[in-house]
Amino acid sequence: MKTEGFDSPDPGAKLRAILDAGGTKDVSAIPALVEQLASDDPAVRLCSIIALDRITGTRLGYSPYAPDAQRRAAVNQWARAVREGRFNQIALEDRS
Repeated sequence: MKTEGFDSPDPGAKLRAILDAGGTKDVSAIPALVEQLASDDPAVRLCSIIALDRITGTRLGYSPYAPDAQRRAAVNQWARAVREGRFNQIALEDRS
């Protein structure tokens, strides 16, 4: 996974990294994409959830335009799913 784009101060570079991760279904990018769901930038949030949906097949109730409290709750749900290894099977399936 190319993490430098996710941390870039350049919005274009950040969006490219997000779109690349979704386009290649990069399972290793899931934690970085989940972090981007909390962004102040609605374009970053939208592209991140689209990428996550493409990789995992779910949005876990996240809406990039929901009120802050709802977005935070959904981000917490995503973070919990990552911690619990919910998407590890996707990584294993990609290797076979």
